Amino acid sequence: MKDLLNDCDAPSWMAALRRGKPKHILPRSLAAEVLEISKAALSVAIKNGRFAEICIGKKTYLLLEDIMSEWKKSEAVVDDVEVILEEYARLGETIFYGELMERVDLNWRSPPDRNTIGVILAKVSRRSHAAGHGLLSALVHRKSADPTTTGPGFFNLARSMDLLREDKSEVKFLRKQMEKVWASYKPK
Repeated sequence: MKDLLNDCDAPSWMAALRRGKPKHILPRSLAAEVLEISKAALSVAIKNGRFAEICIGKKTYLLLEDIMSEWKKSEAVVDDVEVILEEYARLGETIFYGELMERVDLNWRSPPDRNTIGVILAKVSRRSHAAGHGLLSALVHRKSADPTTTGPGFFNLARSMDLLREDKSEVKFLRKQMEKVWASYKPK
């Protein structure tokens, strides 16, 4: 496959396919969409060797199996975060971003990791809301003086889901979501 990682023309690619070389590729833009990262972040990942890039003529592609492997890993992290937050919900507690991120091997000092946790928390909250349990990410707070609160992404998510109107109190909405989550997960 080494020969496919360098620039090649379309006839060379077709010849490689006849020899049984990888058949499943994705354009970079679709790979970024699947992984829910920016095209710039994908470029950095390619540059850092996380993904092999295949060039066919002037177009570049990534191997589907590499993208699927990365997607499965990211979905496993979503599942891990969901389990952690459900644990805190059962205890009737909140967790700080830094602590949560550390538990899933993300660094709160890293801007890309902070973006990643935002995407993860949105997925977790959509799941918990669909199940009727409220927005689980209401339990993830910034370290600050009491009372602590979530980041702005929580309220943006709630607005995007039509759960919070611009004219409503964010503080009251957060409190109601926390209470709903705690009540939903409280051991019976």
